[in-house]
This record gives sequence, C-alpha cells and structure tokens, in this order.
Amino acid sequence: MHSILAKIILVAAGLGAALHAAEGARGLSSLPASVYFITEPVSGGAPGQMTLYEVQRSGKKLGVVFSEKAGAEAFLAALPDAKDHARIATPVPQSFVADTLKMGAGVLLDPANCTEGGFPVSADIAADDNPELKALCDADQSDRKPADGAIDWMVVSPRDIARIARVKTLYREGSLRTGSDYFRAALVLHHGATPEDYLLAHELAIVALKKNGPEVAVWLVAATEDRFLQSIGRAQRFGTQLTTPIVVDGLVTDQLRGELGVPSLPSDAKQAGH
Repeated sequence: MHSILAKIILVAAGLGAALHAAEGARGLSSLPASVYFITEPVSGGAPGQMTLYEVQRSGKKLGVVFSEKAGAEAFLAALPDAKDHARIATPVPQSFVADTLKMGAGVLLDPANCTEGGFPVSADIAADDNPELKALCDADQSDRKPADGAIDWMVVSPRDIARIARVKTLYREGSLRTGSDYFRAALVLHHGATPEDYLLAHELAIVALKKNGPEVAVWLVAATEDRFLQSIGRAQRFGTQLTTPIVVDGLVTDQLRGELGVPSLPSDAKQAGH
C-alpha cells in the first residue's frame, strides 16, 4: 500500500510551508488551485480503504470536494497531472483537511464551482462519531447475526423498539453529527415497523451520503425507499426486500440498481400489475 502511495507525485517540502504561510497571512494566494489529501481509513470502513479529498481554491474562496473511497491504485488514476494541482501521498488525519479548510477567509467555495459530490466545510469533517449511536447500531447488527444462526424475534423485536426510540431521541436532540452517525441511525430505523420509521431512515441515509458516511449508505437509500413503499401498499422499486417472488414497479433499470449498490433482479422477479 505505502509503496504504491509513494509513487504519487509528492508536493514537496514547500506544501507544508505554504499551508502555514497561508494560514498565518489569512489568505489563500500561496495555495495551488487544488490540493489532494488521502485521509486515513474512517471508522467502520473496510480495511485499507481511504478517502480522497480535493481542497479547491477559487479566488478568496475555499472548499472541499469528496472524491471517492477506494484502494491506493484508484487514486493513481484519479489524480490529474495538471501543474496547478498538488499531491500529497502520505495519509493524513481528516482533522488536517478540516484545519486546512479553516485557513484564509474561511469562506466556502461557491457550490456552483464544486464538482458533483462536493460538500460544504463543516465541523463534521473532524468530529468524532457518537459512541452511543455506534453501540446501538452494533447491538442491532449483533442481534441479526446470532451464533446459532436462528434469530429469536420474540427477544429481538422488543430490543428493536427500544433502540429505535432511543435513536429518535438522539436525532431530536441533535446528537447526530457525522456521516457515520447518520448512517447508523438510518440502519437502526430501517428495522422499524411504520412508514414514518422507513421515511426518516431514508432521509437520514441521504444525509449520511452528503456527509461522507460509509459507502454502503448508497444501498441503504434504496432499501429504505423499498421498505417505505411496501409499508404503504406499493410495489418496491429496487428489489432490496427479498419477498417471494420479488415484485417491483418496473420503472427502475438494473443499471440504476447497480449505481445504488443493489444487485440486478433475479429472473423470477415480477412487475407490479403483471
């Protein structure tokens, strides 16, 4: 991993000095148009997965664009060769990216200038995950993976109700801060029993993506929409809910399913009304 990263062209020793100089001068003129940072693996991410951020400068405005999560090989193809782009190959903490964004005027890059996937600067980048939400999510998943393989719903269902109630309280209190917090809250809520649970889970999963949560949040966006639709008597759209047979409304293509991390429909899937 490190040998591959080392192949990425380093911004030399001048980058650190330039960053400090820009911070001290409260200006951005000494920064290149874009600086790429590969951050350390995030909590809950797959081993070896890192995140690529692009810090962009446009005049006196500064912003960040989340590029992708992938292995080091993907970064080699992702980073451009333009001379006004700087590269740093050594993985850095996410807090370093956040500190960089606080330099200069502290004004966000105009969203119109952001590439797709751009997000505004916020304390979320460096904030710690909520430990209670992590514990609730871990318990939710543990209950669904018993050692003997048999889920005792008489035991698990009351636990689900209690976890969902607590997640809603944390949500109302504003205790969800990071993308991982929103993802974990959505994952617990999507095991609810009402349309309202599924709809809120869907919305939280979308926020998780916006706040650079786990990549699996893409799948959760589709799954929560399917659960919501089924709960109001409609056919699901993506086929994430394994009914027999799977019934979908027929308007979603397998290509779109793939974009949301959902497998293609099995051959025995049926379209609603057919």
